[in-house]
Amino acid sequence: EDGIRDDLVTGVQTCALPIFFAPSGGGKAEATFDSVTPRATLTWLTSDDLTVFASVAKGNKPGGFNAFNAPEVTYDEETAWNYELGFKSTWMDGSLIWNTSVFLIDWTDQQLTQNAILPDGTLGSYIVNVGRTEVTGLETELDWLITERWSVSANYAWIDSEIREFITADQALFFGCIPTPYASATDYYNCIQEFGSVAGNKSPRSSPHQASVRTMYTIPARDGREWFIGGDVTFEASRFAQVHNLAETGDATRVGLQGGLRTDRWDFTLWVKNLFDDDTAQDILRYIDYRGYTYAPEFPCRFIPPFQGFPFDPNANCGPFAARGASNIGGGPIGPRGFAITLPRGRQIGGTFRFRF
Repeated sequence: EDGIRDDLVTGVQTCALPIFFAPSGGGKAEATFDSVTPRATLTWLTSDDLTVFASVAKGNKPGGFNAFNAPEVTYDEETAWNYELGFKSTWMDGSLIWNTSVFLIDWTDQQLTQNAILPDGTLGSYIVNVGRTEVTGLETELDWLITERWSVSANYAWIDSEIREFITADQALFFGCIPTPYASATDYYNCIQEFGSVAGNKSPRSSPHQASVRTMYTIPARDGREWFIGGDVTFEASRFAQVHNLAETGDATRVGLQGGLRTDRWDFTLWVKNLFDDDTAQDILRYIDYRGYTYAPEFPCRFIPPFQGFPFDPNANCGPFAARGASNIGGGPIGPRGFAITLPRGRQIGGTFRFRF
């Protein structure tokens, strides 16, 4: 085992991190995933206007298999225990509805996709398990018919999703845990265990605060027709792109307006979406930008040794990151990172006509 791990560490030296270790041949992997997903709900009808409920449930996402050249061929089943307590109520003779719940999710072996560079310089991905994540939250919603013609609805969600157990080599790289020919596999492993924990960080792509408010006002017209005018505001707090909690989307607030005329058979609406042209990123996906790893004609690559069982191609593995990793300039390999940013649509103005048969 020590020999295999030493070969792997030496091979990593020729590529940016993280990488797939490419074995010389195929293989066979087997795994069995068994699960029981119980659920229990308790409902208390305290009156015609108030219902209190509590529930406990277990959910799962089956495990599976990565490619045979991934660091981990199999990944475990993802499980989550969900505890929820809440109420549903009506007030003011039914003109106001208020529902609220609080919840706790104990998440084990959460499946997370990791990016990696294959020895030929192309991009791949594999799934790993996050040791444990704990989620606490609150959701509340309100629907209020203020008058016969004016209605308001609002909702708010607070979610605190925190990683409790997860060690990743990517995090350890920030603290200098880089495999080199001068360090043993044991030293590299111990360094990752010491500096690779992201416990206490927030889960990626999870917004801690989300809220929206919508209002609509109607005005009677002739022959049973009805004019309407309204608007909505949505807010979403910033979300982190990855477990390191370094890159984030930023807070987003978007405003919309609607107005039009409707009958029993048809309606016509003029609308504006994202009125103030908020350009906050909707999502950020971290990946490996292997263009800087594969293209650099000014760097000679003759001195870079081949992977064990995998031929080295100077035309595909000759970027500045590969060259820096193989020399003494940077002290070890680098994983060139990139971020794919999903931008929202800008301000939109339009109209919609609907006819009901």
